[in-house]
Amino acid sequence: MKTASKSKTSLNLAVLLLIAKAVLWAAFAVAFAMRQEFLADLRVSTAAVPILMLVDAIGYVLVAWGLSKNPQIVFLVAVPFLIVNAVLAVTDEFGLFDLVVFVLDLVILGLLLFARRSWPPLTEEMN
Repeated sequence: MKTASKSKTSLNLAVLLLIAKAVLWAAFAVAFAMRQEFLADLRVSTAAVPILMLVDAIGYVLVAWGLSKNPQIVFLVAVPFLIVNAVLAVTDEFGLFDLVVFVLDLVILGLLLFARRSWPPLTEEMN
């Protein structure tokens, strides 16, 4: 398999995993909002948690969509987005869900970095 073909496969897998992460975050937001404790204590600070989870899910969808349309430009947004999400996953109470989120972010980041190796320099594309 040529490097370009492996790169395309890596990019496609990264996009698929980004969509899976979006679904995961959206499902977790709904599950969090449906908990009895959440419904009993509706404050702005409590309501912000599932809203932020949904915003993150939307971010994953937008990055996945952008990578499928213009990967070389969106790569510049995707890498910091994934790094910030990975760091945030380990900065609070660390559990199984945080571990899954952290590992998925690192896997997606690795796939994107592998795919990036076969792309031409960005300055060549702009000329």
